[in-house]
Amino acid sequence: MRKCAHPSVRRRCALAVAAALFLPAALAYDARLAPPLQPRRAPCAPARALARLAPDGNADRQPAVSARAGLRALVRDRVLQGIEPSSNLLAILVVYFVQGGLGLASLATTLHLKDELGLSAAQVAALGGIFGAPWIFKPLYGFVTDSFLLFGSRRRAYLAAAGLVASGAYGALATGLPSARDTVAAVVVASLAIAVSDVVADAMVVEDARALAGGLRATDAAASPPRERARAGADGADGGGSDAEAALSGTLQSLCWGSRAVGSIASAYASGAAVDALGINAVFALTAALPLSVVLAAACMREGGGDGRTAGADDDAVGEARARVAGAGGDAGARATARASSTSIAAAQLRELRLAVAEPRIWQPALFIFGWLAMPSSDSAFLFFLTDELRLSSEFLGRVQLVGSVCSLAAIVGYQRLLRDVPVARVLVGCTLASAAFGSVQLVLATHANRAAGIPDSWLALGDDALLTALSELAHMPVLVLAARLCPPGVEGALFATLMSVYNAGGTAGRELGAALTDALGVGTAGDFSRLPELLVVCSAAKLLPLPFLGVLDQVGAEPQVEETDGARGAQPVAPAGRGDGAPAAPPDRAASDAASLGADQPSALARAAEPSAERSRAALAAERQARDA
Repeated sequence: MRKCAHPSVRRRCALAVAAALFLPAALAYDARLAPPLQPRRAPCAPARALARLAPDGNADRQPAVSARAGLRALVRDRVLQGIEPSSNLLAILVVYFVQGGLGLASLATTLHLKDELGLSAAQVAALGGIFGAPWIFKPLYGFVTDSFLLFGSRRRAYLAAAGLVASGAYGALATGLPSARDTVAAVVVASLAIAVSDVVADAMVVEDARALAGGLRATDAAASPPRERARAGADGADGGGSDAEAALSGTLQSLCWGSRAVGSIASAYASGAAVDALGINAVFALTAALPLSVVLAAACMREGGGDGRTAGADDDAVGEARARVAGAGGDAGARATARASSTSIAAAQLRELRLAVAEPRIWQPALFIFGWLAMPSSDSAFLFFLTDELRLSSEFLGRVQLVGSVCSLAAIVGYQRLLRDVPVARVLVGCTLASAAFGSVQLVLATHANRAAGIPDSWLALGDDALLTALSELAHMPVLVLAARLCPPGVEGALFATLMSVYNAGGTAGRELGAALTDALGVGTAGDFSRLPELLVVCSAAKLLPLPFLGVLDQVGAEPQVEETDGARGAQPVAPAGRGDGAPAAPPDRAASDAASLGADQPSALARAAEPSAERSRAALAAERQARDA
């Protein structure tokens, strides 16, 4: 077990861990009595229209009764971008904060496999693909949580169960599991639980954005004269308010991104310092406390009424099918509608997915991205080189991970500001070529050429990580945009989640292929890294192989065409918009994160902004309904 005698390191680690554990609990206490997600009560720049939902639009009439009320207003206006603090919003943000904070155990997991269980670099790399496997099946979790109640609840119970399971899995790791099999089982169970909580949180984002947009339309209609009220109702039937829904969803998605970024940055440095200061098992015990924040947030949240279904359950195809049943049989039809089976809903969603995926304009780009992400990775081998050959400490690796997290956030902001309108293919080409070029920095370290020039190993390791992290994130963002643009109107949610699963499968395949190459070259076996330069060259060259096939992306910008059949028009299930787990050139510090981790799809406001507009399809469906009624 690793120990550190430096009190300063121990104090910094304790402060970071205490902050990570205290923040979700404090927010949960403050929001436990708040109503479900409500819009703010005063206008602000990013969401001015939300003020019309307030019971009293004049902020001056609401006196500040206490300092706590003033603090709540400050958090609402400055932190939450105009969304009123509530228990439901807290639950969403806590889920993503915990996802970022679980990086606390990433380095500890790799060091446990490497130092305490004696696994080789190739074995650790192979296990990294297994650890990420549960994220491939996110659409399945979406179907299950949408279709089946758990203890009478569709959201709260699943969140609480996921938090308890994840906490128990990390608690088992804290006991010092003696075998690789037990360790793998515990990490996979934790990964599965976090993936389920991610799906539920994404569903809540979609539900709450739609509910807020509906409330905005209702408030506007109630305040309007009867003639304008009738016109507003017609606009709502034709899909009016979808702009407000998209804006609200974008605001919620950006809050999710920010929450996860805060958790990731807060845990990055502590991931290494805590291993040195407290030991591997203690780090696992601290990590086990983080998912309990999800349980607490779930206990405080209030689940909506009605049938509790997500956005997809009542959408076009399924809704029309129920309407036809009800119209055919009067009261009996109404009872049949109320008893519409979950199996039928899932079958309708699967049918729509099959029709969409069969189109070449969808499966060809998806296949290209899968191949692009499936190129071999040398991450685990290079991490072993940093710790065994260069003797870099766990505290320094935590510092490297902190720099990587900050660079990742900077790359996201840079993409949104500078590269948002650049074609996807051009961004992928640039990032891939730059990643292959900057891979030479790793070659310099692997051959120790920097020592002849008097350049410290730590400088190159830190700079190499910052560059590759930024490039990896820049390449990841257009992949999300591409997935969103591929989704035809009517099946955006299910198809987006499916594409993210395909992309995650590509990242997993890349790690497994990298593990096979590492084993074939014998890199890291018995501390031998003499063939590491060969592995680095092969992996860098492999990243260039998919580039000649970039032509399949040229058709992505075209307007999606979906045949208007009953199946193709149908449901729009919850959109667990996700984040791709694979990246073309994952930085060295993410080898630990990939090996432990829980990386998978993250919701992205940018991805949602790139989705094809669905207003025209909604308007057409509304017109068809009116014609049938007439």
